[in-house]
Amino acid sequence: MLTEVNRNKSRAREAVQVTCNFSPKWAGSSEEYADYGPLRQIYSAHDRWHQVWAGLNHGGKYVNIETGIGFGLTAAFDRRR
Repeated sequence: MLTEVNRNKSRAREAVQVTCNFSPKWAGSSEEYADYGPLRQIYSAHDRWHQVWAGLNHGGKYVNIETGIGFGLTAAFDRRR
């Protein structure tokens, strides 16, 4: 679990990424991100947000391209925008 400290407010956040290199130039990834809220007052399950992403990366000679598509797993993710 990652902890972020910002303006004296610590938050419990999580990030996980699994990457597979198909070739020296191409890679795919699966990613998950979450926010559990402030460390001193963790959000209820209803207010926590989770999202998953699938990514495809291409490393070229002059340009690197990173693309992905993701979606929220909880209703709280939709409310945070």
